[in-house]
Amino acid sequence: MYKLILFTCTVTEIIVSPINKTVMVGDNTRLECSTDHQDIPVIWNIYAQDNKKTAIYRLGEIHQKFRQRFEVSSAVEGHYDLVITNIQLADEGFYECEDEAGLGESEQAYLSVRPEITSEQTSGNHVVFTSLKRCLNRKCKTSI
Repeated sequence: MYKLILFTCTVTEIIVSPINKTVMVGDNTRLECSTDHQDIPVIWNIYAQDNKKTAIYRLGEIHQKFRQRFEVSSAVEGHYDLVITNIQLADEGFYECEDEAGLGESEQAYLSVRPEITSEQTSGNHVVFTSLKRCLNRKCKTSI
């Protein structure tokens, strides 16, 4: 006599995907990821400059290497936003959000990191910003 065993799999769909962003060194950012199944968490991966896939968040925990500046905000069920503080140049790369079961979708976004440029003041007809970041945030215009 044979028994028929049925397995059911829940495929998770990502309904809010992370988007490409450009940030400055020292900034904070949030990459959003939401799924249609509140009980199936996600995995956050990074493909950094060496293009090697590294898990940042898996099984509900941040990997030890990332704990100082990375966290996953899951205050709302089904939302698993990756929050990165004090962005560094090494944080640049593709970030991937995928369902933990590995049966559904995965979505990627590229985080581009720009250095904060500072310079010394000069005299004459040259206009020099002490902080390019501060100027970009204020949308400065200059005339010489």
